[in-house]
Amino acid sequence: MESNKNNQQLIKEAQLKDWTGFKQQKPLIDFLIENNIPFARGKGGEIITTINQIDTTLSGKKKEEWDW
Repeated sequence: MESNKNNQQLIKEAQLKDWTGFKQQKPLIDFLIENNIPFARGKGGEIITTINQIDTTLSGKKKEEWDW
Protein backbone atom coordinates (compact mmCIF):
# COMPACT_ATOMS: atom_id res chain seq x y z
CA MET A 1 0.00 0.00 0.00
CA GLU A 2 2.84 2.41 0.74
CA SER A 3 4.21 2.12 -2.81
CA ASN A 4 0.83 3.21 -4.24
CA LYS A 5 0.96 6.36 -2.10
CA ASN A 6 4.45 7.15 -3.40
CA ASN A 7 3.41 6.50 -7.00
CA GLN A 8 0.55 8.99 -6.69
CA GLN A 9 3.11 11.68 -5.96
CA LEU A 10 5.08 10.90 -9.10
CA ILE A 11 4.52 13.41 -11.90
CA LYS A 12 5.14 12.04 -15.37
CA GLU A 13 6.17 13.91 -18.49
CA ALA A 14 2.65 14.10 -19.95
CA GLN A 15 1.37 15.72 -16.75
CA LEU A 16 4.29 18.17 -16.73
CA LYS A 17 3.57 19.11 -20.35
CA ASP A 18 -0.11 19.69 -19.54
CA TRP A 19 0.83 21.82 -16.53
CA THR A 20 3.44 23.94 -18.33
CA GLY A 21 1.90 24.01 -21.79
CA PHE A 22 5.04 22.69 -23.47
CA LYS A 23 4.56 20.15 -26.24
CA GLN A 24 8.19 19.04 -26.62
CA GLN A 25 10.64 17.57 -24.13
CA LYS A 26 13.54 20.03 -24.64
CA PRO A 27 11.56 23.18 -23.70
CA LEU A 28 10.11 21.28 -20.73
CA ILE A 29 13.60 20.34 -19.52
CA ASP A 30 14.75 23.94 -19.95
CA PHE A 31 11.76 25.14 -17.93
CA LEU A 32 12.46 22.69 -15.10
CA ILE A 33 16.13 23.67 -14.99
CA GLU A 34 15.40 27.41 -15.09
CA ASN A 35 12.92 27.01 -12.23
CA ASN A 36 15.22 24.75 -10.19
CA ILE A 37 12.74 21.88 -10.21
CA PRO A 38 14.66 18.62 -9.78
CA PHE A 39 13.76 15.87 -12.23
CA ALA A 40 14.98 12.52 -13.43
CA ARG A 41 14.59 10.39 -16.51
CA GLY A 42 12.37 7.38 -16.19
CA LYS A 43 11.79 4.45 -18.48
CA GLY A 44 12.48 5.33 -22.11
CA GLY A 45 13.91 8.73 -21.21
CA GLU A 46 10.59 10.08 -19.90
CA ILE A 47 10.96 13.12 -17.64
CA ILE A 48 9.63 12.54 -14.13
CA THR A 49 9.54 14.46 -10.88
CA THR A 50 7.42 14.46 -7.74
CA ILE A 51 4.77 16.72 -6.27
CA ASN A 52 7.12 17.21 -3.33
CA GLN A 53 9.93 18.50 -5.58
CA ILE A 54 7.57 20.96 -7.27
CA ASP A 55 5.99 22.11 -4.00
CA THR A 56 9.37 22.58 -2.32
CA THR A 57 10.63 24.68 -5.20
CA LEU A 58 7.48 26.79 -5.49
CA SER A 59 7.26 27.40 -1.76
CA GLY A 60 10.68 29.05 -1.91
CA LYS A 61 9.58 31.56 -4.57
CA LYS A 62 7.52 34.68 -4.23
CA LYS A 63 4.50 34.84 -6.52
CA GLU A 64 6.05 37.65 -8.55
CA GLU A 65 9.05 35.39 -9.28
CA TRP A 66 6.92 32.71 -10.93
CA ASP A 67 7.41 32.95 -14.66
CA TRP A 68 4.54 30.81 -15.89
